[in-house]
Amino acid sequence: MHLKSITVKNFRRLKKTQIDLEKDDSIFVGANNSGKTSATYLLYRFLEDQKAKFSLHDFSSHCWKIFDDLGNSETLLKASEFPSISLDLWFQIQSSDLHRVLDLLPSLEWQNAPVGARVEFSVKDVSTLMENYKQAKSKAVANKKEQYHPWPKNLSDYLRKNLNQEFNFKFYVLDFEKFDNDFNQEEGYEPLTLGNDTDRSGSKIIKSIIKVDILNAQRHLTDNNSARSEDLSKRMNRFYERNLRKKENDYEAMRALDNSEKELTAHLSEVFAPTLQSLNNLGYRGFNDPKLLIKAALNSEMIASQTKLHYALSDDPELMALPDQYNGLGFKNLIYMVIEILDFHARWMDDEENRAPLHLVIIEEPEVHLHAQLQQVFIREIRKVIQKAETSEFFATQVVISTHSPHIIYESGFKPIRYFQREIDDDGHQKSNVLNLSTFYDGSRPKTIKFLQQYMKLTHCDLFFADGTILVEGNVERLLLPMMINKSASELNASYITIIEVGGAFAHLFKKLINFLGLKCLIITDIDSMLGRDETSKTLSSTVCFDNKTPFKDSPDSLENGESASNILNEDDEDDEDDEDDEDEDDEDEDEDEDEDEDVKKENKNGKCPTDTENAVTSNQTLIKWLPKLSKISELFEANDDAKTQIPSAISKSHVFITYQTPQKVTWEGKSKKISGRTIEEAFALENLAWTQKVEHKDLKLRVITLIDNRSLDEVKDRLYRRINLNNFNKTDFALRLMMKNSEEWKVPSYIDLGLKWLQKQLSEEQQIIKKTITVQKKDPKPKKNNKKQDQI
Repeated sequence: MHLKSITVKNFRRLKKTQIDLEKDDSIFVGANNSGKTSATYLLYRFLEDQKAKFSLHDFSSHCWKIFDDLGNSETLLKASEFPSISLDLWFQIQSSDLHRVLDLLPSLEWQNAPVGARVEFSVKDVSTLMENYKQAKSKAVANKKEQYHPWPKNLSDYLRKNLNQEFNFKFYVLDFEKFDNDFNQEEGYEPLTLGNDTDRSGSKIIKSIIKVDILNAQRHLTDNNSARSEDLSKRMNRFYERNLRKKENDYEAMRALDNSEKELTAHLSEVFAPTLQSLNNLGYRGFNDPKLLIKAALNSEMIASQTKLHYALSDDPELMALPDQYNGLGFKNLIYMVIEILDFHARWMDDEENRAPLHLVIIEEPEVHLHAQLQQVFIREIRKVIQKAETSEFFATQVVISTHSPHIIYESGFKPIRYFQREIDDDGHQKSNVLNLSTFYDGSRPKTIKFLQQYMKLTHCDLFFADGTILVEGNVERLLLPMMINKSASELNASYITIIEVGGAFAHLFKKLINFLGLKCLIITDIDSMLGRDETSKTLSSTVCFDNKTPFKDSPDSLENGESASNILNEDDEDDEDDEDDEDEDDEDEDEDEDEDEDVKKENKNGKCPTDTENAVTSNQTLIKWLPKLSKISELFEANDDAKTQIPSAISKSHVFITYQTPQKVTWEGKSKKISGRTIEEAFALENLAWTQKVEHKDLKLRVITLIDNRSLDEVKDRLYRRINLNNFNKTDFALRLMMKNSEEWKVPSYIDLGLKWLQKQLSEEQQIIKKTITVQKKDPKPKKNNKKQDQI
């Protein structure tokens, strides 16, 4: 038996959200304020802590206006018209579980289908609610003054104070025959009430089936000066009190405690004998002539309260051990979580008579204070920590983990991930949709899944937590993009942007995942022009070869030609000594030019060509297979922004824009011409031509002129192409050296500037819709000073 699926309605961002759960472990991920905490919080509140009070702000934002409209209605209202917060639970059971869920069976004919129950927080009695509201409203109207309207102004205002008096919990049995495979309810279906108001309530029935424990993200291990502070020794003592002392008596331990008590009494009697004799001499000589004695009293509670957890520095017991507060927060947090989970499990197992067959353990953000390796260890070992019940065939534990850690995600794989996708409906209200990545896993090619999982394990990829995603061509873009964002679209710094280096030959493999998650995605790639069919009728397949651009190429610590990043970054002194005289610089430039002249005479075996070559095509698979799905360079140049954009649709909510090099106006020595680079380095050099040709910037290796031979625009263009594309041009070297230049002196290549501004606009529009919605919904003629806005997390 396990909890198969839940459906949440009208709770904060979860307007109508269905979440599938794995039989063992499920992992909730998503960007900030996407609804992860709301989902786990509701599970605990509805199933374990029903006495806690609700606020009007716990209702989804679209419900507030509905309340106000109903408050103004003059017709007879039904309870079903009022918004309610509900949680549908669907259990997958076996025939051996039937006796435990008899109350949830809608009929005696069970057809191996899920059984369901609904927990609902809804209006108690409509007529009572409306009568109470109208009485309060009439008093308010009677005392209304100019520019002042006393409470309540409307029904939602009335419910802000009286929600928990007018609403309560109700429980229902759900019939799977009245739902489709996605657990959507048939129109007009009214479920049966679960339980009765006497000996077996709906709440008791639910708790007899499932027990919920939650380990909150706030564990207070660092609040040393707070009343909430927690140390491991205190937690160990609580664990002992709840669980271990219930075991059978240890008579050896009791004998040792009794002997210690006698020895301590004898020692204290000897030490205090003179003092007690003096006190006895002062005493009253009365009946039986009592005397003062001193006796030691030892008990397990006192011993336990003074028991401390220590850390041994070695196996030698004679060496000093450190108290628990001297250990690091990460290790303390790991131990704390293990103790808490063991405590949850032990208390569930100890309730032998009324034990629920299903134990749901919710763990919020286990990565707090844990470094990457411990995070991976935790998710790998958590199932071992939760010991299986002796009769595991009839009892089971499910775990739900909410996290922002990519390390936990990639250790678990795709299948248990539930991605909380933020959306805005047609009325501008925020909501969340939860995607089941096991569906993506089962529907994708094995090679694609293997590539994505391997890539994410080997790189730090925050794809599941980002507001926006940027896929870049290579290491150069990844290194330079933060600087370019500051120059072109600085507002992006206020959003959580993840930059993923995938290369033009691999970016299209992310297409299905990006579309599945519905992300806002910018793709910055190279046009990668290659020779097409020429006069000798050579086929495209025989001339085109790829650039061998992989996601792991040119890492900063392993550069081409054996040069390390540290060497480059420590060359300031060398550069100062390098400025000797113009003749030496000219000699170096001429030597490089001679090498390039020799290279151009050689056959271009790899098929690369300038972008203005007739019949040139692209080798970039992203441009061919994703956007704009064109291969000819001339067609790629003519493609407009619409052709480069994938807009949200019913199939996918992702919004994608691709940008690559296109012809830009380049001026040199008074002459201008529209030219397109083939790669980012070439585009940067052309659009910053005067700057890159200065002697002081020759360390970028983009200077192709000499003081003796000042070349024409076409010659400069051709030599730049050969320098970057046909020689062993060190691209990472170029990026690292450019990072040390003054960024105010150069401009961002036009195609990158266009893409960054597009992404900034998309994220800005989303934020504006959210702000506008909140402003309209919270607008009040004269708001109270203490009427604080509560975010819908």
